[in-house]
Amino acid sequence: MCARTVAFAIGWVLYILPSQAALPVTDTPEPQKASVDELVKRLRECPDPWDVEETNDLRRAEILQTLLPLCDYDLVTIRAAEKVIASDSLCWFTNGAKLYVFNRCLFDVPERAGRYWPCFSGWQACHDSQGYKMMWPLVKRPNGRLILKSMNSSYMGPGYQALDEFDYFRAGFPLRKKKPEWLRHRTPARADAGWRVSFTARPFPAALRSASC
Repeated sequence: MCARTVAFAIGWVLYILPSQAALPVTDTPEPQKASVDELVKRLRECPDPWDVEETNDLRRAEILQTLLPLCDYDLVTIRAAEKVIASDSLCWFTNGAKLYVFNRCLFDVPERAGRYWPCFSGWQACHDSQGYKMMWPLVKRPNGRLILKSMNSSYMGPGYQALDEFDYFRAGFPLRKKKPEWLRHRTPARADAGWRVSFTARPFPAALRSASC
């Protein structure tokens, strides 16, 4: 019995090894450091989206005008830059809010998903009785224009896992279609043309907020 077991094990190894060797090897290109450094700088210069009130239309428009052009970078560079931003523990909440919005500018995620879908953050406003508002705090109007709503929401749970969410979105959703260059950089007079949604949010704990930038 023992000899038969050993023979079976050897045969299984000889069967598996050729099939594993035949698997294609995909090499991820290394990002260019200059491009990563440039994108990190531009992300850090973006205003904090969490601290913007619902009534501050111009600031919310400014945030989108800062983030949307950054979607033109290649995904390898973007992921490397997000890794740098996410590793800054001193500004974890501010940086997390920026990357949270940026990932939704980059990938064409649905407005809503079932309540059992993976969620990589603890912002409470992205959940309601109907499930997970995956695109929050963005809203897409019928003409395709993105609008940033207020992120002034309570937060509960561990820190935002930006890279895990980036990888999940990249595997499951396409990139957003880009507008022509002459439309992409137009400056709207208002961020939402008067359409406004508000909610009552519990303020973020002062002790945790003081630890962020």
